[in-house]
Amino acid sequence: SGWPNYFGPQRLGKRGETAARGLSRLLRLAGVDAEDLPHAKKARHAPWLQRLELDAFASLAFNDLVAERCRRGLFDKLLAGDLVVAVTGGEPRLVHAEPAAAARNASPAASADAGTT
Repeated sequence: SGWPNYFGPQRLGKRGETAARGLSRLLRLAGVDAEDLPHAKKARHAPWLQRLELDAFASLAFNDLVAERCRRGLFDKLLAGDLVVAVTGGEPRLVHAEPAAAARNASPAASADAGTT
């Protein structure tokens, strides 16, 4: 239960420019020429701004994953590899998705029920 929680413009930049600079920076770190990408020439050099740009791109990727899970009807399902913080007895603890339960949640029948192909 619950609802999706997306990162917004404060994290990504008003038009996504901080996330775009993060992608450019990540590609450059991987050895890919990213100079032709939007915002590539506006990359910042202060270490804390570099981290902000990379975090903004990670947040955008998270938003895309949440949107895809919602589209497939899997938002409220645990899938293999999911990590959740469960609060029991007032103390949060990290819980890994059980592979068997995750497999049931991601079964083709579950996807068909959600209207995906």
